[in-house]
Amino acid sequence: MSKPLVAAVTLAICGICPAQDNFGSQSTDNLLQNPGFELGTVGWYPLGGQLYPVSDPVKQGGLAAKCSLRTQTWMGPAQDILPLVQVDRDYLLSAWVRVSGANSARVNLTLKKVEGSTTWTHLASADVGNLGWTKLLGGFKLTAGSNPSELTIYLEGPPSGVDLLVDYCELSEAGDWRAAADARIEKFRKRGLELKVVDNNGAKVVGANIELNQQRHHFGFGTAISELLVSDPTYRQFFLDTFEWAVFENQTKWSWNEAQQGQLDYAAADLMFAICEQNQIPVRGHCGFWAVEQFVQSWVKQLDNAALVQAMMNRISSVGGRYAGKFEHWDVNNEMLHGSWYGDRLGKAAGAEMFKEFRKVDPAARLFVNDYSVVSGGRTADYLQQIADLVAAGAAVGGIGAQCHFWSEPIPTLIYARLDQLAATGLPVWVTEFDVADPDQYQRADQLESFYRIAFSHPGVDGIMMWGFWAGAHWRGADAALVNLDWTINAAGQRYLDLMDEWSTAAAGLTGANGRFDLRAFHGEFDVLVTPPGGGAAQQFAVQLKPGNGPKRVVLHLQ
Repeated sequence: MSKPLVAAVTLAICGICPAQDNFGSQSTDNLLQNPGFELGTVGWYPLGGQLYPVSDPVKQGGLAAKCSLRTQTWMGPAQDILPLVQVDRDYLLSAWVRVSGANSARVNLTLKKVEGSTTWTHLASADVGNLGWTKLLGGFKLTAGSNPSELTIYLEGPPSGVDLLVDYCELSEAGDWRAAADARIEKFRKRGLELKVVDNNGAKVVGANIELNQQRHHFGFGTAISELLVSDPTYRQFFLDTFEWAVFENQTKWSWNEAQQGQLDYAAADLMFAICEQNQIPVRGHCGFWAVEQFVQSWVKQLDNAALVQAMMNRISSVGGRYAGKFEHWDVNNEMLHGSWYGDRLGKAAGAEMFKEFRKVDPAARLFVNDYSVVSGGRTADYLQQIADLVAAGAAVGGIGAQCHFWSEPIPTLIYARLDQLAATGLPVWVTEFDVADPDQYQRADQLESFYRIAFSHPGVDGIMMWGFWAGAHWRGADAALVNLDWTINAAGQRYLDLMDEWSTAAAGLTGANGRFDLRAFHGEFDVLVTPPGGGAAQQFAVQLKPGNGPKRVVLHLQ
């Protein structure tokens, strides 16, 4: 796990590149002047170079704009937006872009802000080709008290001599996301449940008392855990009481299992897995390899290519085989957007080969890509291209892992849009690493709730893994924790517990004239107690409610 760049303090910055505009309650009012260049370049100007309208290629309408004669990477089309925006409101910004004069080039959607000093912030960024259009989409928020003298959006990034084309751009104020999110939660995370009670003869039982309590969620609510799970009873009990999925923070990383060549160590991982297994908690495997060079063991770096391939095969056989049929997921090669050590040594095909070999060793585990700056930053398009390349090369990519370490206030509508683009692949999406850090526990609680509510509302997201919970063992310290050093639950922790209560179903009542007790419940596993009419011993039933069309009908047979 690596730390993304910290955005400017006065801006909450995010960026995405979705194929569709599906922002829940986003306003459709475009604040930009001449957004599709149908009036030529009215409202726009070049930051260096020459800007002019073109009729081919275009993304939509009759015209687009081209910026030519670029001699610096920062040169590109620009529009001043200071009069268009207000402080303390969320804004979404998008642009369709392509290049000419190169097969591909890096293009940034950038916000320039002058407030005493000048800051330049990339809202979104992608490698853009010359044969098709790519949509860059990002967002920003001017925090309360901000008073800039200049605010400009522009496209830039390609090297000197490469032309930059842009078509339909949009700046819109994000609407009220909360009501739309709650409506989606009701629609996608719950289902009708019809419990019919019958006696030994199969006859309906009227007036039976029903008590239903949710024991486990279908959605994956989990956390990263450390070896304290084994050694600290308080840590272990809080984890078992609070979370339903686990991932080991370090204990199944190659550098941990084989710090020195041939000296394998799975002692901690085995003990941790045993506790999870005993308590029926599924485990994600993290991670087979780590693509970032600084996290590759020195002995691995010293191998020649033939020995490196053998060491990698041994690694897959060792860790993959050891936990085959035990781990539900594997992050195969962590953070390939931000590192390429194995690919640099062995060629681009190395990433797909890792997936292929993991699949041979563990046919059941779902194999994931895993990276950051795809939801909390602006590299969604790059991630999607990487996934497409892996799949085209035969990799058995079974899921998309989105690390969500936030370094500024999350913007819910942008989060939803990023998740929407990832989910459009048809692959299940997991938030594999989540945290927010704020010294104000109440602000931290608000940010946590915003993220969980918007992510839980997306039907393509299957789980959220928090990356730690206790102040004494959190990689970002006490400012990111749910539980203080003395194990008192802070406001963020209480907010998380409140959300778990809100998204769990408990109900009680009597069967009606048809012998049924009907309700709408969150997907998951339930303990149902049925007491016959007039009293008698209560009988216990286990009921599972998975997503599906229409209500699930369950017949409970009293003995």
